[in-house]
Amino acid sequence: GIIYAIVGIVLICFVVIAHHIFTVWMEVASRAYLTAATIINAITTCNKIYR
Repeated sequence: GIIYAIVGIVLICFVVIAHHIFTVWMEVASRAYLTAATIINAITTCNKIYR
C-alpha cells in the first residue's frame, strides 16, 4: 500500500516538475494537463499523509 502510494506520487511529481519550470513556454492545453497533474499530486499526497 504505502510503497505504491510513494511510487505513484513520485511518478506524478516528475510530470509536475515540468509545470513549475516550463509553464511560460507551454500552450494552454499543456498547461491545463500539467495543472491537473499538480492537483492529482496534491490529492494523493494528502491521502497518504492523513491515512
